[in-house]
Amino acid sequence: LRVDNPNDLDIRLDGADVDLALNGQPVATGVSRSPLILKKLATSEMTVDLTADASGAVRQLLTLRSRPALDYRVTGDMIWHDGFGPFGRLPLSFGGSVDRATLLRAAGSLAE
Repeated sequence: LRVDNPNDLDIRLDGADVDLALNGQPVATGVSRSPLILKKLATSEMTVDLTADASGAVRQLLTLRSRPALDYRVTGDMIWHDGFGPFGRLPLSFGGSVDRATLLRAAGSLAE
């Protein structure tokens, strides 16, 4: 998970929990228990372990036969740490769509 910090101060995170939906259908949930310091005005990456509903994900991928793109949405919370312990949760939500041609190219490169 790539996280941007547009603030003028570092932010300490204790982890995160996330959910992934494809075409509006939930297909995976995940957590990160890795602490991370988001450097000010920088981008950091956090490893998230996902558990996926493979049949649900495949069903959504199969909709590409009749749709030009696959819509995705990631939601969840980052656990904010203030130096003395957990301080609160920072909500996250982002999404978009990936067109069929891009997905097919990515799948082809995985097969190589």
